[in-house]
Amino acid sequence: GYREPLYDQILDREKGTIKLLIELPGVEKEDIKLEASEERLFLQAERDSKRYKCSIDFKEAVNPNSAKANYKNGILEVIFELKEKTNKGSFPIRVE
Repeated sequence: GYREPLYDQILDREKGTIKLLIELPGVEKEDIKLEASEERLFLQAERDSKRYKCSIDFKEAVNPNSAKANYKNGILEVIFELKEKTNKGSFPIRVE
């Protein structure tokens, strides 16, 4: 079976980012598969007997295309920019 890795999620409103720190001991960076939507990150990693799988819900909506991932010493760091809060499809109406 798969194990869910330990992780931490750090929201930085000043920088407009969410950083995920995920512990994945025993795998290499080529073993890690990541997918992201605005609401969550999907992770799967396998090497020999080490098997990890999880879905992490973000604290706030992110821009999935902004992801930057780095893996070093068993720790995966993934940083996303927060989604712009725009009123797409919503416009003010002046009452006369």
